[in-house]
Amino acid sequence: MSRTIRIALTGLLLTSMLGACRQPAPSDPELPPEPQAAHGDVRDAVQAPLARAHAVQATIDAAAEAREAALQAQ
Repeated sequence: MSRTIRIALTGLLLTSMLGACRQPAPSDPELPPEPQAAHGDVRDAVQAPLARAHAVQATIDAAAEAREAALQAQ
């Protein structure tokens, strides 16, 4: 196949592929967008590490108080 025919076929193929693409329909500005995640899921994902950190801090504080009490008792 000659080079010009190959280039023309490639251009025709690309043009037909671009013609087949459609832009999505615009959403209605009056309607709010659909949430992608449930509100509880996001809140739980943020709160879980914080709750775990608070529990660890409480354990560390209790151990420090016990150590301080043991040192005072000596």
